[in-house]
Amino acid sequence: MGLSRAFCLMRVLAEASSILARPMDPDRRLKLAYLAAPQEILARDWMASFARRGHDVTLIVRAGFSGVDGLDPRISIREMRPYAGRLFGRLSALDSRGALREALASLRPDILHVHDLTTGFGWTAFLSGFHPLVVTAWGSDIYLAAGSSWPARTARRLTLRAADLVTLEGRDLGRAAVRSGARPGRVRVIQFGVDTERFRPGPADPTLRATLGLANRRVIFAPRQIAPLYDQVSVVRAVGQMPEDIALLMSTRHADPGYLRTVEDAARDSGVGGRLLLVPAIDHDDMARYLGLADVVVSVPRSDSISVSVLEAMASGKPVVVSDLPSPREWLADVSPDLIVPFGDVPAIRAAIQRALELSPDEAATRGAASRRIVTDRAERETNMATMEGLYWSLVEARRRPA
Repeated sequence: MGLSRAFCLMRVLAEASSILARPMDPDRRLKLAYLAAPQEILARDWMASFARRGHDVTLIVRAGFSGVDGLDPRISIREMRPYAGRLFGRLSALDSRGALREALASLRPDILHVHDLTTGFGWTAFLSGFHPLVVTAWGSDIYLAAGSSWPARTARRLTLRAADLVTLEGRDLGRAAVRSGARPGRVRVIQFGVDTERFRPGPADPTLRATLGLANRRVIFAPRQIAPLYDQVSVVRAVGQMPEDIALLMSTRHADPGYLRTVEDAARDSGVGGRLLLVPAIDHDDMARYLGLADVVVSVPRSDSISVSVLEAMASGKPVVVSDLPSPREWLADVSPDLIVPFGDVPAIRAAIQRALELSPDEAATRGAASRRIVTDRAERETNMATMEGLYWSLVEARRRPA
């Protein structure tokens, strides 16, 4: 890209808010192609948002795609032709590039958008040479980059560098993305977004409480995946030091089998025993009901951006105990600094949970309202998707202008 075109693109992105202010022709539609893991709820919801807005949305998948539950029927599927797999190592990237190029040539999209640099084929998208290229980098893509191999770090850097737009969930994550190769003028904070009508304060569902056997119990809900990154063992051990009327609720969705056994062993050894309730995958449509049961929500991973489940808990007015990481601090430092704890510090986690349980009704209501206000101001889904729509249009318009 020439220097003049680069400056033009940066200027247009900076003026996205003014583009949003212009009335859009309802007959104009964007052709959006996505590379994303179909099973990822957040990516599916993002694509569905633009399908609902009337745009032409296509998910590009590998050959042999067998479908996935929950994908909006308005999202078209385009399978790439089969290409060389792991047997050929990194040389298979050349074949995957050809397969992607063929799919893009038939689709002729306005935008190619990669969700999640790893499962979303970020490197393949870079090799395809397609523009405008949008990359949504997730926390693990950036924060855990230092632990990856040199080739993986190089691929990540080149992909971020080439992207016409990089979207992320928070300011600190954006700064880290720039250090990893993204161009500062092309980085924007866009939330996956929370449906603040669905996730709002309200009474617990008595039927669900009874079904789960949680009558007369205070509930600690740890909604993150049962995997080493999320340190659910520390949550178990913290609850093990608390009164017998406190139950711990977790979901086994996508649980790491070995780590799940470790969690169960820790529950037995720490005396949690029957107070640990493991439920199967919680459908996202039911998540608001489960949050309604919670007295406290806990999310204490080793590395994280800002989890949508944390934002949903905040929108529901729930106190949230989080790890002392830059991204969670962006959202919670002003409202609940005493619920931010060092990673892996079991006594600190226990003490924070106890503080949250001991909040007076007035203080709990005040904190809950402040937490919800932060989410509605910064993370409401439709507002963020409208902003993203404006950014898409700005990229399309930039490509149509002479340099």
